Parts: sequence; structure tokens; C-alpha cells
Amino acid sequence: MRAAARKIHSFAAFLRAMLCSFASIVLRYKGRLALSVLAAGILTCPLGAFGESLILAKTLDVGIKDPVVLQIDVSNSDVSIGYSRDGQVSVQVYANDDTDKSKIAGFVETGLLVELDGSRVTISDSAMIAISTGVNRPISYQIDVPFRTQVRCSLSGIGKQKVMGITGPANLISDWGDIDVSYVRFAPVYAKTGKGNISATRLFGVNAETGDGNIVVMEAGSSRARIVQGHGRIEAGGMRGYFSGSTSGGDIHVKAVPHENWEIKSVSGSIRVELPENAKFTIDASTESGEISVERSGVGDPAGTVRQIARAINGGGKLIQLHTTKGNIVIQ
Repeated sequence: MRAAARKIHSFAAFLRAMLCSFASIVLRYKGRLALSVLAAGILTCPLGAFGESLILAKTLDVGIKDPVVLQIDVSNSDVSIGYSRDGQVSVQVYANDDTDKSKIAGFVETGLLVELDGSRVTISDSAMIAISTGVNRPISYQIDVPFRTQVRCSLSGIGKQKVMGITGPANLISDWGDIDVSYVRFAPVYAKTGKGNISATRLFGVNAETGDGNIVVMEAGSSRARIVQGHGRIEAGGMRGYFSGSTSGGDIHVKAVPHENWEIKSVSGSIRVELPENAKFTIDASTESGEISVERSGVGDPAGTVRQIARAINGGGKLIQLHTTKGNIVIQ
């Protein structure tokens, strides 16, 4: 039953994301009418799952004149933010069924601040929730917002963040936990976690950093991805702007058309880039103790062990710089 509920939760979130993608077209060409009609329908279902009990439900009237500015400072919790409807912000707090509900209710009553000032919404806690309950991530927040929303979310302790279907910008910081952000199409995203994975999909642009974990960036504008330590990997595809990627010990794989310059480097991981057959680019690749191979038709693979190559492909174009200290480089 719980698995089924999770699937319903994910499907509802997916539908909201599809609506937000459609919203960009509506806003540009047809106004907000169609968006409002759709939002009033099936996409406003709550996203609580089995294994969680609703402790607080609060709706704030924010109007439609100004973008919403959502400021969140909470601890040891999961936070999910997604588009629902214009004119209001809905805050739902769920308690993990493994926790003492009376303690959670007491915390919500005395230690949780939900405040509205014009179009600015502030949510903050006393940072004592995990200590008072003895459980990590004892509660989760489901926050439904208008499309025109800016987010600043700081999560201390352990917890996951998910943001979907807003104009942005979004600034997401976690001590320890995964960050999943998608369909933020009109302003950049900054995502940083001390330890955890970062998934960034269909964004205006992103700057993603994890102390230890994997980063996936798909269909984004100018992007930076950095893994500070460990063996975390970077996967990037469909990049539409400048791309910078760096790892400590993990591999990097990029598959895209080079619309702008790329700068990719790793200490001990390998690098693989895949580009269309007719793509025009200039490659500058080097490795100190690995090997470089070129696997493209019409471009001969250098003979013997090659550790540095500079070449214009199909007449040259955007500069792709690749460097790894100990790993291999493959150009496809």
C-alpha cells in the first residue's frame, strides 16, 4: 500500500511538472487563463503518503500582483515545493508514523513559524525537532505555491529537498541529503549539499555542488556541476549553454551539442564526451597518466599512447577543454 501511495505521489508531481512546462507556452502566447483552469482541476491533490500523518494544514492568501518569495529555514526534515495554483500558498506538515505524534504536534504549535508579509512567506523551526523526538527526519513539509515563486531553502541536519514547476530563482542548501529540482525555466538554480545526490532537470541554468554524491544535469542552460570529494559521478545531457564539471574521484559523462564552451576536469576519474556526428567544435584534452581515445568516424584515433590532443573537429567551433590527472578520456 505504501509503495502504491508513493507511485501516486510521483505521478501527481509529474503531472504538475507537465503543467508547468505547458505554462511557459501559455504565459508567452495565450495568457494565464488556460493555466488557471487546469490548476483548478485534478492537479491539486495532496501529496502525503501512507506512513505519514497530517499534523498541520495552512493556506495563505498571497494575491497575484507580485511573485511569491518563499524563505525556508528548517532542520532534519524533508521539504517538497511544487506548483499548485496562483494566489495562495498551502503549507502541509506531515509526521512520520514512527514518531510520537504528541511531540510533533507540540513542536508544530510552539516551535514552527509560518508567517506571511505581503507576498513573502517565511517558514522556520527551532532546530530542535530531531533532538526532541529522537528520530531523524521526523516530519516532512509539502508546500504548494504559485507558478511565480522564488525559493530560498536552507535545511540543516538531515533531509531531502524537492522543487518543481516554478519560475525561480531557487537557492537550495542542505547539510546532508538529496536535492531534486526540475522545471525551473525562467531563472537560475543554486543547489548545494554537504553529502547527497543532486538531480537537475529542465532548468534555466544551474550551479550544483555536493561534498560527496552524484550529480545529474539534464536539459539545462548554462550549468556548473562540482563534486568536492569521494567517487561521485557527473552525468550531463542536453546542455544548452556553457558547462563546467569537476570531480575528485568520479567519472564524468556528457552527451550534448556544444552551444557554448565546456570545461571538464577530474582528479582520478575518467571523462567521456559524446557529440553529434556533424557537430563543430575544438577539442583540447589532456591526461597525466591515463590515455586519450577518439571514437568518431572520419577522425582517426591517435596511434600509441596519447596523453594530449588539440584538434578542430568539422572545421572547429566551441572550445571543449578536458583534463584528468589519472583517468582516461574518450571522445565520441
